[in-house]
Amino acid sequence: MQYEDALKAWGLTRLKQAGYKSIDPKTVIVSMDFSEGYACCGGTDPDCYCSFAESPRAEVLITADQTEYYTAQTSIPLDQFDFTQILGEIVNAADGMVTK
Repeated sequence: MQYEDALKAWGLTRLKQAGYKSIDPKTVIVSMDFSEGYACCGGTDPDCYCSFAESPRAEVLITADQTEYYTAQTSIPLDQFDFTQILGEIVNAADGMVTK
C-alpha cells in the first residue's frame, strides 16, 4: 500500500475510534495544524492584555466527510503525539507493507 493510502486508512481508523460511524473513506485528510500564536504588545510587556492573545499550538488534524450529518474531525495535540507509536499505527493500517 502506498504511504498516502496507508495514512488515509490510519486516519479513518482514528475517526472511527473517535466515535464517527458513517465516514466516506475517499474524503479522509490527515494534515498538520500549526500556529505560532499571538502575543499582545509584541510579547514584551507581561502586564499587557488584549482579547486577541493566542497560545502557540501544533496538532495532527484528521477530517473526513460523513455520509450523514456533518464533517467528522479529530486531532492529536502535540503533547500527546508519539511519533514511534503513530508510525507503527500507520504501518499496521497498511498491513505491514508501505511503499512509495
